[in-house]
Amino acid sequence: MTAGTSSDPNPYATGTTRERIERALHDNGRSLDALDPADLDFLEEFHILGRLATDSLVQLAEVTAEDRVLDAGSGIGGTPRYLVRQIGCQVASVDFTPSTATPRAGSTG
Repeated sequence: MTAGTSSDPNPYATGTTRERIERALHDNGRSLDALDPADLDFLEEFHILGRLATDSLVQLAEVTAEDRVLDAGSGIGGTPRYLVRQIGCQVASVDFTPSTATPRAGSTG
């Protein structure tokens, strides 16, 4: 079964996501061993409506620095990094796609 079909349990797993992200970072002169959260800004909002949707949901939920947030389906961790950086709350993130949920992606911010 190919990725993206209706019966595929993991339509987001292409097997190349991490490699493509690391290649893009390298091609832009970023060291994978010394990433800064800003180095990932161009990838951050990998979902429909991007940052606009994230900002709207944060405002609607009235997230504050005292909150603890769970991001289920966090992908490369853009929303958790954004929440930590902008709001200062604690965020736990999980994703079912091993190629996007990497310790490196979650370790910045």
